[in-house]
Amino acid sequence: MGPLQNLVHFNSTTLDEDPAFFSLDYINASRPLINQEGLGNANQENVGTPNTQGTPQTDDDVNNFCGPTSAANALWRLGQNDPALLGKPGGGQFNNATEMAEELGNDTKTDPVNGTATDDMTDGLREYLKKRNLDGNYTVKPHIPKVGGRGPWWSDVGHALRQGEAVIMLKVKPGKDGTVGTADDIGHYETGKDANPYPGGGGEVSVRDPKGPTDKSGRVKVVPKNNGFEGIWFDEDGDGEEDDCEVWYLLAFWEISPNNEYTWGLQEIAYVPLGEDVVPFDGFSIPVETTQIHDGFYLLRGRIYDATGNVGMNRTTIYINNHSPNPVVLETPSLEDVSFSSVTLQWTQNLDEDFGMYQIFLSSSEGTLGNVVQNISDWTITSYTVDDLESETGYYFTVRVVDFSGLVADSSQIQVHTTVIPEFQSWIIL
Repeated sequence: MGPLQNLVHFNSTTLDEDPAFFSLDYINASRPLINQEGLGNANQENVGTPNTQGTPQTDDDVNNFCGPTSAANALWRLGQNDPALLGKPGGGQFNNATEMAEELGNDTKTDPVNGTATDDMTDGLREYLKKRNLDGNYTVKPHIPKVGGRGPWWSDVGHALRQGEAVIMLKVKPGKDGTVGTADDIGHYETGKDANPYPGGGGEVSVRDPKGPTDKSGRVKVVPKNNGFEGIWFDEDGDGEEDDCEVWYLLAFWEISPNNEYTWGLQEIAYVPLGEDVVPFDGFSIPVETTQIHDGFYLLRGRIYDATGNVGMNRTTIYINNHSPNPVVLETPSLEDVSFSSVTLQWTQNLDEDFGMYQIFLSSSEGTLGNVVQNISDWTITSYTVDDLESETGYYFTVRVVDFSGLVADSSQIQVHTTVIPEFQSWIIL
């Protein structure tokens, strides 16, 4: 979807025969990144086979059940607001996510040899909810590709995390055939934590890894797609280089979603209402004047209610862009920031929600932009050193802000003279 501007009509359709009204609201989906606090800290090495009879198995490194452990760590967060999710079938509550993972290991039919199959993960999560009479309060939504179909997108994960839902992901590495989505893939389950939900690419995603457990961040889509599956790079050794062993692909993911007003309310996410349409006879449509909303990314939630109070929901990320970005102020460098071969530039930070990048321009002529010497996509970086300049030479610098849609705003141009090359003297010590 391209950027939305001015007056936009949001329309909705339904196959229900008794729709009553349609409501539309949103939450900010730009910075800061999503941060789901309260995830469980279960370690997959402590989750054993069903014959442990509820006692975590910690005496070997064989039965590492990453699937149910990741599911438990995700559900544990929801359970902080809905204790019914933490209830044991026989009464009482789980003391920690590890105990919950033992239960989920049975429900998902996980075994040491084959791990957790995707369909068993879906059925196991639904069974867990059903045993607690919560299947009417929550819905398990599997995102599993069909044979020959593309994988889910990381932006889909961002939608679910921004919504405050529990997210379990299955990432894989291709086997010997080099193709994702085939039988020899090497898979690993993790719990979704943070994500950058910008549509169309880029950004980061963070996960809680049941091996530890620890949180890891990855850069999304820095690698080409493989057989329709999106890649992600986790810089595990911190060297800034993309190694083959650090690249994973999103094969499938599951979201556990609230299913009614009660469980939505437990998420404690403040939505901003956009309007309601209570006349169903001519179709549902809500006009929104986007100029009244700051430029940026938003998660839009539409809900249709029927005459008996049942509700259905759908959501999407939209990008509103009615204005050019705000320019930054480029400061005149101090004497310490100028040498015979370099100039260190500093500027004010751009705080626009749809920030794309800073571009540093260098010119030898006043009034012309010249050439781009650096692109900076991190909005928090507000300085850069331009090297390899000629001594005793005047240069002109400009910092441009580019938003996500490509609109630009330039700072005022400044002139800087590089200094004289220092003279070096030889000293003879007698």
